[in-house]
Amino acid sequence: MKRLIVYYSLEGNTEYIAEKLAENIGTELLKLIPKKSYQQKSTFAKYFWGGKSAVMAEKPELEPYKIADDYDEIIIGFPVWAGNITPPIRTFVSENEQPSYTGYKSHKHLDRYAGEPHQEHPQDGRCHCKDHRP
Repeated sequence: MKRLIVYYSLEGNTEYIAEKLAENIGTELLKLIPKKSYQQKSTFAKYFWGGKSAVMAEKPELEPYKIADDYDEIIIGFPVWAGNITPPIRTFVSENEQPSYTGYKSHKHLDRYAGEPHQEHPQDGRCHCKDHRP
């Protein structure tokens, strides 16, 4: 089974988990990097702007990345900001949402399930879970 771990990490926690998981299951990693960083001079500003961006469902522009279309499974890792997925993950999901795409068959979340599947996906291949609201 060909797998890919796609992740976003602001402070390194998700990156650490993604790297350890990739090491254990022998898979490739793709780190998403927004063109405009969420790092701020103060902790308050970082959480304020990051939370606002998550709540407003913003989709920041990402640094270029390549993803093959032959993965059986994509594992998505991200921190939870203001009860939502992080904006870089929202961008990734929207950029790779293709109704006729059958390349990957499922995805998993590192944030809450430590790699365990969160649900089966319907026949159309789209994720309808609350974490992936476009």
